[in-house]
Amino acid sequence: MLSSQSSDSRQIDMNAIAATTSAQFAKHNLRWVDVSWDDNTRSANSCLGPKISDWTLQLPNKTRLKFLRRPNFTDETLSIHAKDLSVTVETSEGYLKAITYDKYLKYFGKYTPGVPDHLDMSDMSPGENEVVTVRFVGIPVPVDHTGTQEVVPTAYSYQTLSKSNPSSIIGASFHLGTGAALDGPGTEKVWLVKSTPNDDGAGAGAGEEAHVDSDDWPTSLSPHIKEACIKWDPDSKCFTDFLKLVHMLASSQGFSDFGESSGYGIESVTDRDVVDLAKVIYNLPECDKWLDEEGKFSSAYTKWESGLDGTDIKYDSSTKRDSTYEDTWFRITDSEHETEEQKKAVGSVLGTRSTGKGRNRVMCFQIPRKQPVEKMSNMRSFSQDRAADECCMRSLGVGNVSFGTSVGKHTFDPEISLVRDTDHPITVTFGIWRTVKDTTMSPADVDAFASEINQCYRDTKALWVGSLVTGEKNTSVKSSSTEAPIVFPKASMADVEAYNAKVTMFPKCESDVSNFPT
Repeated sequence: MLSSQSSDSRQIDMNAIAATTSAQFAKHNLRWVDVSWDDNTRSANSCLGPKISDWTLQLPNKTRLKFLRRPNFTDETLSIHAKDLSVTVETSEGYLKAITYDKYLKYFGKYTPGVPDHLDMSDMSPGENEVVTVRFVGIPVPVDHTGTQEVVPTAYSYQTLSKSNPSSIIGASFHLGTGAALDGPGTEKVWLVKSTPNDDGAGAGAGEEAHVDSDDWPTSLSPHIKEACIKWDPDSKCFTDFLKLVHMLASSQGFSDFGESSGYGIESVTDRDVVDLAKVIYNLPECDKWLDEEGKFSSAYTKWESGLDGTDIKYDSSTKRDSTYEDTWFRITDSEHETEEQKKAVGSVLGTRSTGKGRNRVMCFQIPRKQPVEKMSNMRSFSQDRAADECCMRSLGVGNVSFGTSVGKHTFDPEISLVRDTDHPITVTFGIWRTVKDTTMSPADVDAFASEINQCYRDTKALWVGSLVTGEKNTSVKSSSTEAPIVFPKASMADVEAYNAKVTMFPKCESDVSNFPT
């Protein structure tokens, strides 16, 4: 299905490197691949599964870049709590801050431009520590005489048949921030998401506490609404918490219950306050008919509220910030060719504790989305502790990552519901980026790079390391659990029979193949 043929000289260089180093990397259980099986959930001992995807790395000329990882079929991963992963996010003040991945999931809406602020993508199981799977890959990138190259990861989901019903939220985090988008029916590019700094100069740097902990109530709302919120839920510290409360109560309560006439609300909350709140949260135009001449709820408001869906909240504070967002390529620059401006960027902790700190790593992730039931494919085409910039390798440079060429405005489709599918775990692919300038990679550098990749699996917080596909544990790596915390299901006949448009080609119309050609 995916071809790796290319006339690009730098891709030929990578093929030459792969040919001369494959045997030595194999001794470290690493393989050169140009398609990576980055699956949330695979069937046991099978290439099929209910949540599977292929990831590649693409150059600007559409060439696929080879990289190093554990074998695709066994797909050895590190199982670890989300709270033991780190990502870098942009705060409301325009600064960068490292936070735990569980906090990123909990406050997904606040950290993701273009989606409602209240969105929570965590597992949300009370008292549970969410477990995610992580695989580690090494990415040697061929650079030209300027020491640079642009690359973009791509994701192909076997469960996404249409643009309107994606299987997963896909994203990438690195030392300059975290962005997310949706997968699609074809090969979707996973761009970096860049914000344009505010005019006051706020931008990348060491920042204050993220805005999820700040008092971010819209100034257009009556302060009595906040008072009512705290009465209903004393733990509500900010407007985002209030939106979560509205979302939770939507099935049994209405907006009017926050008002004085309901018996639940605060005496000082008027019907006009409640109407103003509804307009803000649902991004509605002025609606004078919602109040009668005495300022009380009209029949028009009552009719609107009766059809209210709490999952359809539209409020998004990111649209009210002074920043705009755009998608860009990944620009990989050899550390010896960086500009003074690039050198100013601060390396961040990213991923697990074992991956250290630096600017030459990217953490790609897939958050399963709950899809309406439809016929899906679960078959794939069958082809089979120190920071990175501290490692000294003669034939491999440090490939620091920055924002590359812009490809346009970053957007989310507001018509697609974003609800986490908790039947499948989140999966993460952590990449270490290096640069190569010619077709040589010394044996010493092969061993050093392989050790750098494999060392990442030896994290002090590891729950379990091994293949969830085969159930075989890697006993050479110390971990806290004897049993895998995630168990993949067995393949069924339904898996085999789910062959559909994702792996079958169809004519544009039946007459194109049923009539004899002229």
